[in-house]
Amino acid sequence: MRSAIRPALMLCLITAACGPAPGLRPAGGGWGDVPAISAGDYLLRDAAMFGLTGQESLDEAGAVIQSRLAPAERPEGNYAETLKIFSGEIIGLDRGAVVLTQSGLPDDAVETEQHVIEFAIYAETGAAAATAYGTRQTCRRGGNPGVFTNRPCP
Repeated sequence: MRSAIRPALMLCLITAACGPAPGLRPAGGGWGDVPAISAGDYLLRDAAMFGLTGQESLDEAGAVIQSRLAPAERPEGNYAETLKIFSGEIIGLDRGAVVLTQSGLPDDAVETEQHVIEFAIYAETGAAAATAYGTRQTCRRGGNPGVFTNRPCP
């Protein structure tokens, strides 16, 4: 039986050096109101930190990501989390994304942090393998408060 994992993805999984795969862009260029991962919009990170095997469904991966990024203790105040899972399968795309937005953070500089993890989805098994991970945030101060950036907040 032939492996369903593409050579480039296999290299990505073996080396844990995953970046956005060429051509792996959702229709419309993003996930709802969230842009697709690029170095211009996100601080690129290593998706290996989540310990995903590539055998999880997109929903299972979302649950793992949310639990790994959850604060040790729920912050006081207006803290909120929003988890959105996007799948391109319904329109014939073999990719998806998990978007976790944490707002009302108890930080003097950062108001909101958004984690976006893109996945290749294998239709025959429903498994989702992470291909890219990026973060961005909104700042409380500076030139554009409330606008997402991949730069440190002042």
